[in-house]
Amino acid sequence: MIRQISLLNPIIPTGLCMVILMLMGTTVMMGQSDDTSFVAEINEQVWAPFKHAYETRNAELFNSLHTDDALRITEGGITPGPEYKARITEGFQRKFDGTITIDFAHEHRLYYGDLGYEVGYYRISYNRPGQEETNSYGRFHVLLRKIDGTWKIAQDWDTEMVGSHKISEIEFLGAQSLKVD
Repeated sequence: MIRQISLLNPIIPTGLCMVILMLMGTTVMMGQSDDTSFVAEINEQVWAPFKHAYETRNAELFNSLHTDDALRITEGGITPGPEYKARITEGFQRKFDGTITIDFAHEHRLYYGDLGYEVGYYRISYNRPGQEETNSYGRFHVLLRKIDGTWKIAQDWDTEMVGSHKISEIEFLGAQSLKVD
């Protein structure tokens, strides 16, 4: 005869129910990690070189930070990896009179095995000779994938608007600033 056991069955002691619930919660959470070693590794392998490549207009380095099948997503649509990388190469070749800096501030950083999901804000500062510095702000979501020991961007989505609200310095300063060299 098969007995059906319910966690709500008063025959099962309350302590046993608590142990079962704790084990279930631990099993679900074991794959999730907020381990700071992931953060340091991703900062070193993705964000520091991303910042350097963007600011120096180094398309080869920038493209190497993305998987070959990466997806770039904007309000304009989805751009698959090869087309996105070609656009970066072309765009970074255009002359810019002045300097560009990019900074990041994270809101959420979640990891599961060789996958990472990060949400935050960016600030791009444009400095042109004889002009005041101008800044633009946006929100990003990236999916990261660790391939052969190296973290890469597999999906990159960003926007300057959330709903009808334009992202500004307020959101950027409200998140955790990323310090990379």
